[in-house]
Amino acid sequence: MKKFYRLTLSVIGVLAFTLIGGATAFAQSDTTTRSDEVRTNQEERSAVRCERVQQSLESRTTRVTEAASTQTALYERIANVIAGADTQGYPTEALTAAQREVAQSITNFGLAVDTYTASLSESAEVSCAESTSAYSAAIAEARQNLQSVREAARNVRTTFREAVIPALQDFKTWLEENRQNAATTDQTTSEEE
Repeated sequence: MKKFYRLTLSVIGVLAFTLIGGATAFAQSDTTTRSDEVRTNQEERSAVRCERVQQSLESRTTRVTEAASTQTALYERIANVIAGADTQGYPTEALTAAQREVAQSITNFGLAVDTYTASLSESAEVSCAESTSAYSAAIAEARQNLQSVREAARNVRTTFREAVIPALQDFKTWLEENRQNAATTDQTTSEEE
């Protein structure tokens, strides 16, 4: 019976050791699987976040580029008005001076836009590299550059309001006066005939 008792204890001991060791191995396998799942989920979230950031940066770049195009188109229209005024005999000194001021403001705006879009591109590259400190620094730089763009846009509006609009209003008044004089002259000529 002692042999049976020892054999039973030995079997129980071996079973216990196997079960405990097996459970530990199973637990390790389960833990490894969970950490792989967590790592995969983090990578997926990171990829989604990176994609969103890139889309946002592309959207901002598009909006800023469109604003720059609008400003440039405005300058071109002013240049056309000045050319038309010159052909009609209007003294274009005030319009030309206003055009130069706006041209300088628009040039400064364009430079600010170029700097800002470059910083947005850099931010997009850094965000996907997953370097938090570099990404934060790139975003801070982009924000500063955005402030420069906003300031440059305000300068264009201010220059337009203070220099171009008064010059254009003077030209408009001159045109109206000359049309009235031309109409009066035409009526007088046709009555005399």
